[in-house]
Amino acid sequence: RGPLLYNGSAIKMWDMGTFQDSDGSGYLLTHEGNIYRLASNYRSATSKVISNFAPGSESPAVFKAGSTYFWLGSGKTSWERNDNVYYTASSLSGPWTNRGNVAPSGTLTWNSQTTSVLSVNGSSGTTYMFMGDRWAYPLNARATYVWQPLTVSGTSMSMSTYREAWKINTSA
Repeated sequence: RGPLLYNGSAIKMWDMGTFQDSDGSGYLLTHEGNIYRLASNYRSATSKVISNFAPGSESPAVFKAGSTYFWLGSGKTSWERNDNVYYTASSLSGPWTNRGNVAPSGTLTWNSQTTSVLSVNGSSGTTYMFMGDRWAYPLNARATYVWQPLTVSGTSMSMSTYREAWKINTSA
């Protein structure tokens, strides 16, 4: 249907992500920390909620835990891995606070780049699953994924250990 428009012009950004808030409103996320509110049909942007609060970042993902929004992003290192960071805010319009690395420093976010965070809601609580991609440039067919549980408490979030395998208790 053509490019996504804001004020009649195409949004020319890369590594875009999306987020749907609890009220059903949709948002487009782009590198550097830009958030656009989408029209109710999700086919255009109606406002720019915030600009450039996360300079040097790409591959954005947002999720909400309680009343806190979490923004995850990778550093702009092209095909190279890096220590991804996260920010928190009580509103998508900010102010956003840089909280540091998603995973321990030097792990390069378990050799991955943020793609998305999946919230799995159960009767006993919510599990937040980090979903990252591992590029294998120039052989992108060898790219794999990292899916790891996040520990979330208030405005803190971590992925302190790498798990080769893990399960979500879908009954709880």
